[in-house]
Amino acid sequence: MVRAINTQAFVAAWNNHSIPVKRIAAALGVTHQAVSDRAHRMGLPTRAHVRMLKHDPALLREMWLAGVSVRAIADHFGMSHPSCASTAVRKAKLPKRERGPSGRLNGGWIANLPIEKFWEQRLGLRMQEVAEQDKKAARPKDRLAA
Repeated sequence: MVRAINTQAFVAAWNNHSIPVKRIAAALGVTHQAVSDRAHRMGLPTRAHVRMLKHDPALLREMWLAGVSVRAIADHFGMSHPSCASTAVRKAKLPKRERGPSGRLNGGWIANLPIEKFWEQRLGLRMQEVAEQDKKAARPKDRLAA
């Protein structure tokens, strides 16, 4: 039997993401699809659009373009499977990985950059930027003779 629910209570439960849809459905005595349908008919945003990202889009882009493997990216961001990283890459509309000449070791895929090497390169670039800023700060300023 479906329990009647106050519209404000339903909206509050729907917008509280710590309450799973299945729990709302159990409280109402309906399926989770029925709860989602009711929310849709009420004009509420889907929960998929308000999910928190597990990754930093800028860092994901940087890692992907540098050539870090999908598995290493997934591990870094705490994703449950490498396919999650592939999906994030696809949604970010990043370019596909290219194939190189076929070889015995990599099956034709261009070799990936180890994540340790990525962090070393990134740290090196940051150190270079800081060194340039320090040089600029240490230069004597041109002063007008009075």
